Amino acid sequence: MNAKNRSMYPYRRGSGKRRNKPATPRRGGGNQRRPAGSAAELLPLLQPTTKALAQMLAGNTKASGQLVHARNMLEQAQRMIDDRHVDRMQPAMREEFLEQVARLRLTLSDADDLLDAADADGPDDGNGEAGENERAPKTAPVTMDRLRELALSLAGPASTTDPADQPSAHERLEAIHADREADAVHELRESIRKDKAAGETVQRPSAEERPATERAGKTREKLRLKTVTYLPGD
Repeated sequence: MNAKNRSMYPYRRGSGKRRNKPATPRRGGGNQRRPAGSAAELLPLLQPTTKALAQMLAGNTKASGQLVHARNMLEQAQRMIDDRHVDRMQPAMREEFLEQVARLRLTLSDADDLLDAADADGPDDGNGEAGENERAPKTAPVTMDRLRELALSLAGPASTTDPADQPSAHERLEAIHADREADAVHELRESIRKDKAAGETVQRPSAEERPATERAGKTREKLRLKTVTYLPGD
């Protein structure tokens, strides 16, 4: 046997004992992050994910997988909520977790709307600019006068006349007042005519038909106003 193996410290350097090297992680697999196992582990990852996605939507950073990562994080958070893992958290942490999930969901909704708008504009050409021929022509802006004309045409009856030949609102108001005044004058004349016709048809009693006790107005007043005097001999 070798003398080195008889050493008091067989595991020291220089001894005959061969030591095994620790296993090194494989390339490309050591930096992978395992999925969060609880809601408490997922909570600190939600806000950075939302912030990175918002920066990409604002154009401050280039797109490099933020959207896919945000969707994966939202799926994990929704799974935690469905499995009721959030019920094990403290009330303050549970409220913060739900708030961060809501913010991430809203940011993802904005990102989806932006992607839908970009798809509706049409594919880009080789220079990175959208094809102008495939875009729909933009309509001219509607002015206030046009809106007023449309409102009047919808409010009034259908007519085939030219809008320029139609009277203005002031002229129509004056015509309405003139019609009302003419109707009032006509009604007044009719009432006067009816009163006159009614007065002529009433027959007044003649002098022979009046009762004998009836006297003229002045005589009756004199009889009523006559005073009675008493003589001293009475």
